[in-house]
Amino acid sequence: MFIRRVGRQTKVVAIPTGTTSRQLAAVARWALASVVVVGMLTWWWPSFRTWGALSAGLGIVFALWVLQRTVAAERTVPGHPVYWVLLAPAAILTVHLAWTGLGTAEAPSMALGGAMNMSMLFQLALLACGVMLSQSLLPRAASHISVLSVCGVAMMGGAAAAMVWGRAEQARCALALLGFAGVGVWLSMLWGLSAEQSVELSSRRGRELQLICIVVAVAAAAGLTYVAPSSAAVAAVVVGVVLFAAGLVFHQRRIILLLAGGILAAAGLWAVRSGLAAIVPAGDVAWFGRGEEAFAAVSAADNGLAVLAATIGFFGAGWLVLGAAACVTWLLCHARRGHAGDQARAIVWTAGAALAGCAMLAPGGLFIPAIMLAVALTWGLLPAMLGRRQRCRSGVVVLAVLAGIALLLGLARRDGLLGWSANAFGGAEIFLHTATGFLLALVLSWLMGGRSVWLGLAGILLAALAGGAGEALQAVASRRGAEWKDWLAHTAGSAAVIVPYLLAVGSRMCESPDARSRDIHKAYHI
Repeated sequence: MFIRRVGRQTKVVAIPTGTTSRQLAAVARWALASVVVVGMLTWWWPSFRTWGALSAGLGIVFALWVLQRTVAAERTVPGHPVYWVLLAPAAILTVHLAWTGLGTAEAPSMALGGAMNMSMLFQLALLACGVMLSQSLLPRAASHISVLSVCGVAMMGGAAAAMVWGRAEQARCALALLGFAGVGVWLSMLWGLSAEQSVELSSRRGRELQLICIVVAVAAAAGLTYVAPSSAAVAAVVVGVVLFAAGLVFHQRRIILLLAGGILAAAGLWAVRSGLAAIVPAGDVAWFGRGEEAFAAVSAADNGLAVLAATIGFFGAGWLVLGAAACVTWLLCHARRGHAGDQARAIVWTAGAALAGCAMLAPGGLFIPAIMLAVALTWGLLPAMLGRRQRCRSGVVVLAVLAGIALLLGLARRDGLLGWSANAFGGAEIFLHTATGFLLALVLSWLMGGRSVWLGLAGILLAALAGGAGEALQAVASRRGAEWKDWLAHTAGSAAVIVPYLLAVGSRMCESPDARSRDIHKAYHI
């Protein structure tokens, strides 16, 4: 509630339930959209600074999202089938890390000595976090022209800027596929909009906007085809396969979709027939790979399939690629089959998501932050764009992933990508401990403080004690030893959660289910 003084009288007006939660969600939504746009336009070259900026941006949005969930007393997270796709690679990388990068003994293979074994796991965690935040914060924004147009322009513009001004020779194919995915995101705003926007687009000015959208998409696709013709052929294959799969799923225009998809896929395959052998992993590849010690034989410039086959093996790479294809097919089968607008949007967005995934598998694409953001955005919004109802899962999953990453970071011989990214900005290891304590306490207070503020404070205390337990475990089971100043930094980060947590709980207590927005407007004579 809030107090307004009118002359000598004081009016107490209650705040409607959910007001603070909606405001926090709006802040988090625009923060995520800003990270996506900035990342698409600038983070198109792999470096520790760009990965550090991506990690910081997603970390801030994640903290805002948890606070919003705390205010709303909502302890669930949206479910997504892509998490099952990421599960097997994460498990394989964890086993390799336990074998070569943990413990007090020397690593069986000293090619890299466990120096990098945490990097790809951290990348998977960032990808899963981006998918979750996109799915949770942007489903409504996806039905607005402004958000889709800005994201589409950022993807196309970032790819163009990278190929014109950046050192993009080795990653030209991946960046071109990112631009083609942006074309799909740009075109998806023509369908599935709100009733008011649909009426606006049906007017003369709306038809002119539609024509402009189509012209921009054609011009962008033509420019990308001219710069990277091989990527255009790959995009034709991907779009053709999506159209053919849509023809098998949807009843409307089935013959047209099947014919168009078959012709486009066949033409694309004929155009890239000479390069098909280059994407097949060469050499002796194990079923479960060698972990990140495989980077002694492969490099970040190799295509994604070769890197995945070397690190997580044929089983992990096959699970990832075939699982992603099965995920798209399953979501297409659950797509709405109403009017043509929903069907067109489902097809276009699916093609954009598939192109973003192929960009990650292209040479160099696995390590470009902008491409990871594109995959997180397109795959995170895939269920909403295909009309699948959002199913919720327990928020304990978030705690388990965060605690697992923190534990592995503490026991691994080196921090890998996370530590190098922090050092690129001048951050010390103590900063990582502070940030870890903050996020862990934030999640524990969210999950434990749903009914009682004291339980939430107990969760913050538990997070601080977990830092001490981690240091003790590190002294016993790791070569790094325990440094109790790290526990102090972890405790300081956990204690910093007290203020935002109490503010979040206090704002929820000030809201009343009996209040209405019109009461506030009347009190302020709006």
